Formats: sequence, structure tokens, C-alpha cells
Amino acid sequence: PYGSFPIDDRRLSGLLSPNFGYSGRNGVDISLPFYWNIAPNFDAILTPRYMGERGFMMGTDFRYLWKNSSGQINVEVMPEDKLTKELRWGGSYQHTTYFSPQMKLAWDANFVSDSAYFSDLDGNLGVNNRERYLRSDASYDIVLPWMSFSTRIENYQNIDPGQSDHDVPYRRLPQVKLDMHKTVADSPIGVPIDLGLDSEYVVFQRHFPDGEPAGQRLNFKPSISLPFIDQGGFIIPKFALQHTQYWLSGQDNTASNSLSKTLPIVSLDSGLFFERDFDALKHTIEPRLFYLYVPYVDQSDMTNFDSSLYDFNSSSLFRDNEFNGVDKTQNTNQITAALTTRLVGSGRDRLKLTLGEIFYFEDRKVNLSGDAVNDEL
Repeated sequence: PYGSFPIDDRRLSGLLSPNFGYSGRNGVDISLPFYWNIAPNFDAILTPRYMGERGFMMGTDFRYLWKNSSGQINVEVMPEDKLTKELRWGGSYQHTTYFSPQMKLAWDANFVSDSAYFSDLDGNLGVNNRERYLRSDASYDIVLPWMSFSTRIENYQNIDPGQSDHDVPYRRLPQVKLDMHKTVADSPIGVPIDLGLDSEYVVFQRHFPDGEPAGQRLNFKPSISLPFIDQGGFIIPKFALQHTQYWLSGQDNTASNSLSKTLPIVSLDSGLFFERDFDALKHTIEPRLFYLYVPYVDQSDMTNFDSSLYDFNSSSLFRDNEFNGVDKTQNTNQITAALTTRLVGSGRDRLKLTLGEIFYFEDRKVNLSGDAVNDEL
């Protein structure tokens, strides 16, 4: 017997390092991967695996690369699990094609035979199996300097055996987004005008509706802002109008319910820049004030398809909505006072510190579970 390995960029077919393990769940666990150099733009890893308590499993990892496309296919099959007496399998397929630098088609499909697949077999499909749900999606994107368009389908599978299948997130079949941003430099009023549009149309479905509504959602949010920006500071007044329309239906698809909300969003962002050079470092002091007003609209009857609270960080001080998603839009009358200081060297932040606080002038009533009209939040 002998072994060899390259010390340059050459690829050689042959056995890779074996893996040994033992657990009370699977017993002795042995796998022996074999690398197959099929062609300059194709290769594969074949991985036979034996688990003493469960039986034999075969895994394949195939990769390909073309001029404008690349992809990877992973498949694992256990013909019969000796403990469950069932066929166990898992598969994933990732692919990306660039038709041009601005146009891309991609998908990431992932499926397993049952929700306990990863917890029982610790499958090696190259996906994030630490989440409760296994996500699959496909998208087509066009990105231009002033516009981005995307269409997407998205599905989830429960991979937590302790979690109910009824909590699986809604599927998007499909989601269509159109976002635009245009700066009018030579405006009639003598200052630049920023015009923006965020729009989205989604069809939501669920695996196990049980009377919970499915439906369609259209969100349309045009905005206009007048950025007064100078080396010493900035003032940016902005006005946006968000309209969200729902067409909801129950499990039997016989009842239809149309709901909508329309909200103006007014903000005024301002800040100053002070800087001083210290040898190789530059020290800055940047005070900032951000005012935001959004009136209250009752949203307790509207289905929450995909909204959640943002994780709180310094960016949360200057968001126009504390919710991630358009199903919930906060009501607020607030002002944020913040101070940022930086030490900048060689064009990079060596140290950055931000202190800020939000002051609310009236109670917030919108939350994820239902509006609290009379509660102080």
C-alpha cells in the first residue's frame, strides 16, 4: 500500500482521511470519503458511512463550474434505518447563473425525509442545520444603478422534532420586489431631490393552515427627501407614504377579507462633523438629532405574516420602523439624540463609540401580538 498527495494546485482522485466516532445514539460511526477528480470543472466526493446502531448510508457531493454558472449537489441515502425501519434521506442543490453582471438566477433547495434527520444522523448536506426550519428558495435578480428587481419563491421545512409543524413560517409563492432610487441633481428648487420607491407583492401559503389565513400582500412606499449635505454637517427632511393592502382567505378559500393601512412617515435627520488630526490618527465628534413622526393606525386585525422586532443596536436609534417587515408599522412621536466619536487611521475606523437615547412624546400602541390602545408601553 502507498499514499500520495500533491503539493501544488493539482487535484488527484483517491481516498481522503477517514472519520471515526462513537455515540450512544448511533453506536460506532465510520465514514471513508473518496475524492473523484472527474474533469477540470467537475468533481465529486463519495462517502460511504456505517453506523452500528442504524446501518449503512451513502453520501455524494458533486460540484460543477461553467463560464457563468456554478453549483453543488449533495445527496445522502440510508436505505433502511434499523431503529426506525424507514428510508432516511436528505438532499440539497445550490446553483447560481450570471446572465450579465446585473442579472442573476440562483436557487438553494434543501429537503430531508423527516424532521429528526439532522438530530438522529447529523447529516452532512452543507446547510445550516442549527435552525428550527430548513429553508429553500429560488430567486431571479436584476440590479441597475437606480433600480433593483427581484422575484423569489421560498419554502420552509421543520427540522426540529420538538417543534410543531404548525409553527413553520409562511411560504412565499412568489415574492416580487421592485425598489427604485433616483437623485435629481438639477432640481427646480436648487437643491438635490432624492426620490425612492419600495414595493413588494407576496403570496403567502402555509403547510398546515388549520383555519389560519393565507393571502396576498401588496406594499407600496414612495418617498421624497431633500438632502442638504456639506462637509461640516447635514440636514435631511424626508416624507414617505406607506400603503399596505391585504387580500386574506381562510383554509376553505371561500371567505375573502380585504384590509389595508395607509401611513405617512415624516422624519428630519441632522448632524454635524467635527474633526481634528493627531499625528497618524484623525479624531471626530459627530452629534446627531433624528426626529420621527408616524401616526397611529389600528393594525390589530391584520395578519402578521413575517414581521418581527429588530435586534436592538445603534442602528435602531435611527430606523423609521422598529419592526422588521411591513405587517406592523409603529406609531411614534420621538426624537433621538446621539453622539458618535471615531479614531480614524489609514481610511479605517480604529475606534468607534456611539451613545444615544430615544425620547418618546407619546405612547406606542402597535405591537406584534395586538395593539395596546390603552396601555402605556
